Amino acid sequence: MICPNKICKAEIPEDSIYCDQCGTHLMFCIKCGAPSLGKFCPKDGGRLEYRQLEEESESLNPEKIDTPETPEIPKQSPVPPSPEPKIEEEPVPFGGTVVIPAPFAAPELTMDASDGTSLIINRNVLLGRAAGDFVPQLGHYSVISSRHAQITLENGVFSITDMNSTNKTYLNEEMLQPGKAYELKDNDIVTLANIQFMVHIK
Repeated sequence: MICPNKICKAEIPEDSIYCDQCGTHLMFCIKCGAPSLGKFCPKDGGRLEYRQLEEESESLNPEKIDTPETPEIPKQSPVPPSPEPKIEEEPVPFGGTVVIPAPFAAPELTMDASDGTSLIINRNVLLGRAAGDFVPQLGHYSVISSRHAQITLENGVFSITDMNSTNKTYLNEEMLQPGKAYELKDNDIVTLANIQFMVHIK
């Protein structure tokens, strides 16, 4: 099932009492059994109640039946009271703040040439003089091939692949083998033909 907390919306096991992602104490409709938050089910208007663990219901119900007139007896029980009842008395209100780890932020790569040409990359791009993603910036370099090199971003890591260019691609003065990906790091020097670019990643 899906956590009813609009901020979370994580997929959790059907028998969950709490969301194992955001910690929300789940409530269920007494009519349709759907999980939700608040007082009433948005689907059929049924009253929402907390689901008890089987151990809680087995240990609490006999005490309520056998000793309804002696509230001190639960204190004398050899089993110490669990913290769950305290949480049930103070449920998390709908719309409360839930802290969720921030999603992965994609890095940004900048390639700066000595003549002022700057390429800002945050996705997969093709570098080329006539058929790439930065044709206006690279078009005046006659030594760069039409389809010179591919920049790839995967799992937060940039890599560069020579596309069988005429004048070759170099990484830190090492000529790249066409079709093979090489990881890019901050302060690397990428050379397309004889045009050098300083790489910055943030």
